[in-house]
Amino acid sequence: MDHHFASKKQFNCAVYSAIVQMSVSQSYLITLAIETLHFIMDELEDERNRLNFAMSCKWLYRVYRIYYVGFATPNWVPFNGGGSDDDEFNDGPPVANYRDGVLVDGALYVPILNEEQPVCWVLDFKQIVIKWDSVNITLGLDDQRYIPLRNTVTSAVRSLIYLFGGETIFGNPSNIFYELDPRSMVLRNVQSENNVVPSIRIMHSLNTIGNRHLVLFGGCSIIGDFYLYDISNKTWYSYPEEYRHALPYARAAHSSLTVGSSLYVHGGKRIRANTSSPSEIHDDEDLWEFNFANNINNEREINSDDDSNEEDSDNDNCGSSNSNASSNTRTSAATNTSSINKATGNNSSNIIQNFLRNKWQKLFSPRTSTSPFFTLGDESDWKETTGKVTGKRCGSAMFRIGKRVAILGGYEKDNWLHEEDITQPWEMCKIYLPERRRWDHVRIVGFPDMECVAFVRDHTGQPGNIFIMGRKKGDQSGKTVMGWIKDY
Repeated sequence: MDHHFASKKQFNCAVYSAIVQMSVSQSYLITLAIETLHFIMDELEDERNRLNFAMSCKWLYRVYRIYYVGFATPNWVPFNGGGSDDDEFNDGPPVANYRDGVLVDGALYVPILNEEQPVCWVLDFKQIVIKWDSVNITLGLDDQRYIPLRNTVTSAVRSLIYLFGGETIFGNPSNIFYELDPRSMVLRNVQSENNVVPSIRIMHSLNTIGNRHLVLFGGCSIIGDFYLYDISNKTWYSYPEEYRHALPYARAAHSSLTVGSSLYVHGGKRIRANTSSPSEIHDDEDLWEFNFANNINNEREINSDDDSNEEDSDNDNCGSSNSNASSNTRTSAATNTSSINKATGNNSSNIIQNFLRNKWQKLFSPRTSTSPFFTLGDESDWKETTGKVTGKRCGSAMFRIGKRVAILGGYEKDNWLHEEDITQPWEMCKIYLPERRRWDHVRIVGFPDMECVAFVRDHTGQPGNIFIMGRKKGDQSGKTVMGWIKDY
């Protein structure tokens, strides 16, 4: 802040006065850089001032909408697979595999590990004519027996695709771990170098954090757990027992997403005892966050995708936590240094160290944050949010718009009753703004009532960058529903 202003309030007043003067000339506003407009919106904490700023002109309102909710006037645009009616690949991959895809270098890959011949469906967004293709996968298992899988999960690190768990052809959960090179289409087994191996599971999630780690959460497994995998040393790390009481409630078919240093988990189906599969949508409608940065306890958000911290800190140990961390954090880190170094070795990345010492944060939805149970939580772990209600859902797409977290689609437990004043509530995309800890929403006109996943090509939320695949509710055709979210 400029030293000429004695307070934040004075600074906001000065900015607002400047806006009023600028609003007289629409042509002057258009000459300003988008970054300047974003800075002004960031500094205007008063909602009324932000809205007045946005209403200065139609063009500026569009800038405002795209910056805060990702879209101005978003619509659903169906995609038919890109082929002709006679093309065998026109329908895309089978609907049973719609959740198994991952983006790598601008192309969408959906591996299908069939018993006879494993294949990978490919949709290359870099091509002028976008259409599905199917490529055979070659087995390179080094004397290991190939085990076909279905309902597995995928994630990509350094242009390699990793697949974990899922069902065998006999319907049994597994903890098989494969690596697929999309350039050669060679599938290999991945063997852990230590004795830590996640338990068998289905309907779980696998996400990439940084540029050499995978994070595994939930699913139908023996116990609720949380794992980190380092592709550099081929080692799994299990979340410490002393922190497991703070894990998100056990769930499957949930939604997950990494944004910068944070992993977010939302929704899913509850896991009941003495059953191999979940039976109903979870009552938990809150958002859970795990921050892999080393300053989780001092309220700083790291939303950058720069992985230089991870690569440049391989010789750090737990004692090198952020100098701004609280004394309690430093004490806790010092206490755990010995056990962490024993688990990881003295040379390990900050991401591994923070995985072994940080705790989950629970971000209460605006509806449940008014519950008396909210006051029972540790303020460092439980956070209140404001704005729109997210709802209790499973099978929803969770994706990013810039630094925001978006949730769209899925099946809602209360049949969308919290949206009773809105027709076709499944069209509402819920958007979480971490910097303001607030939920907003925007209507995706024409969006089907379906469970789905999203693939975001460059994380900007601009037209043509968000591709959706899913299964439409009540549709017995077995056809995968596909399309784009585009601004009009």
